[in-house]
Amino acid sequence: MSRRVVCTFTVTAFLCLTSACYYFFQLSQQETGRVRLEPAFVEIARNPQDGDVVEVHLMLSNKSNRVIRVINTDTSCGCTRLNTRGNVPLNLPFEIASGEAIPLQASIKTAGRLGSSMVAVSVAVQDGNSIIDLQSNIQMNVDLEWGIALLIGLSRTNQLTLTLKRVF
Repeated sequence: MSRRVVCTFTVTAFLCLTSACYYFFQLSQQETGRVRLEPAFVEIARNPQDGDVVEVHLMLSNKSNRVIRVINTDTSCGCTRLNTRGNVPLNLPFEIASGEAIPLQASIKTAGRLGSSMVAVSVAVQDGNSIIDLQSNIQMNVDLEWGIALLIGLSRTNQLTLTLKRVF
């Protein structure tokens, strides 16, 4: 076999394999796109104070043509709980019929989470024989309710001054 025939065969096989992978990837994306946890990203607009509980409303929707089964939920840390709206605990596993949506509520305790942080909420859904992991990320910036500032300066007589000041 000549090099040209081998090269042509290799390129053709590569293109067929690439097309097949792309086709199956598109099918899997369509299936995943029919079951959604929305929004996928939430940025808390207000800055909660240390110790507040932040509540984020999410929606788990089934836009497929069959019943799906929610088999597991998980959060990235112990400070976050995922319930139905009204803080009713989820009884796993449960099913969501075709075309239905379930409102969810993520409650995040901010105690000890100062500064910028992100938490994740995950839901595992069984759709036929496949398991789909859905995730929503929640970004927030937690402020101190109050603090103490240490101000160091020189007085008019060139003496060092230390001042403690409560800041809000």
